[in-house]
Amino acid sequence: MIGDLTKSDKELLDILHIIEMEKPLDLYGGWLIYKRIRENRKKRREYKDEILIVENVLKEINPTCLQREKVKKAIKGLIGRKYRFRIIEEESDDMQNMQ
Repeated sequence: MIGDLTKSDKELLDILHIIEMEKPLDLYGGWLIYKRIRENRKKRREYKDEILIVENVLKEINPTCLQREKVKKAIKGLIGRKYRFRIIEEESDDMQNMQ
């Protein structure tokens, strides 16, 4: 699973290098790149979810830790979660604040 996650990250870097190095794309080419990025992110999320579940189950190899309700709760927590965007200040704002 960790290997799959690493492979997914490397695939994203390949896509980003294609965007950086190749000539500009038309709308269809842009859509194809968007589609590749989206599929990559979906696969990566699945790998991370699997890792999280396995980590929760294997946290301690202890019979009291392997309760069905605890595992169900961990899986249920994955279903409704949403991504919260990070706030990143632009470099130009930082440069103006330094002057």
